[in-house]
Amino acid sequence: PTPGEVYDPRLHRLIFLWDFGDGGSWDKPERLLDSWRDSGVAKGPFVSHVYKTPGSFTVSLLVLEPASGKWAEARLDLTVADPDNIFAGINTICINPTDDNDFTGSPTGARQINADVINEALINAYAPADKAGTPTRYLFKRGASYTSDILLRAGAPYMMTLGAYGRGDRPRMMARTNTNEAAGNWARAIYVYNHFGGLNGSVIPELRIQDLNFVGNFDPTTMATAPRDSTDLEGVSVNGVLVQKYADVLIDDCIFAGFQRSTIGFNSMNTAEKVHYHVNNCALTDFGGEYPIIGSCSEHLRSTISATGNSLVQNKGAPTTYDDRGDFSG
Repeated sequence: PTPGEVYDPRLHRLIFLWDFGDGGSWDKPERLLDSWRDSGVAKGPFVSHVYKTPGSFTVSLLVLEPASGKWAEARLDLTVADPDNIFAGINTICINPTDDNDFTGSPTGARQINADVINEALINAYAPADKAGTPTRYLFKRGASYTSDILLRAGAPYMMTLGAYGRGDRPRMMARTNTNEAAGNWARAIYVYNHFGGLNGSVIPELRIQDLNFVGNFDPTTMATAPRDSTDLEGVSVNGVLVQKYADVLIDDCIFAGFQRSTIGFNSMNTAEKVHYHVNNCALTDFGGEYPIIGSCSEHLRSTISATGNSLVQNKGAPTTYDDRGDFSG
């Protein structure tokens, strides 16, 4: 336990069995027993779960004490809101590539715009006046491709979702490749800066990233992974999603490939605020030699970082070892 906490031995002497009441399964992990793909159940005192559809659900918890044979059960009824109601009308922005005016499948009343490059200016242009109180959703057309240069700072909505609409493959979010250390450029698909939600403000911003395919240009079979000050970073996509802000973040059902450093990174900036980072049912490959997923949580005792149902599978042609500069050594 940390200073001020008292160790509770029940966390290890008891068995906690959860049922979230919605069924479902993870499809990203490979070579996994079918019985372990059930995303609607969990085991342990602390768990994370993502409800994929709106509706009413009953969460049940069974707690067993093997030493005595005693048990207890608790239930909780909850309602998951329909996102089409939460992000009604112009609070949803559907984005097609330039010259594609077929918005079939877009939610009723949504804004319809065209853009090939998704950047800070575009995000901020459609932010509501009440950024802290109006949920805002940006949806990209399935089967389409975009350049993803998204920087979230104070001008972005503080409760936002980045997702997909329509039918077909996930939208391809092509990350920038213009990393230039001398110029201070770092090529990331999404960068959440510490001004997001207001600098040192009381708002804990919320960000949901769902159903997207993030593509960088790093190839672990031919390129060296590299430390921050290496010239091997030049012209390479370094991060898929990098969060450097205390925030509640969910990354769900996404694909990542081709990022030289951390594919997904979280840094709560040493805040005492309670925050939650959750990566669920994502597939990561072609990653560099740092970490596919890396994170530091806030100092709050109830903050969490969780990863559930993900697949981290490196390219079979990548080297197994690197030297201290990130170059191939075998």
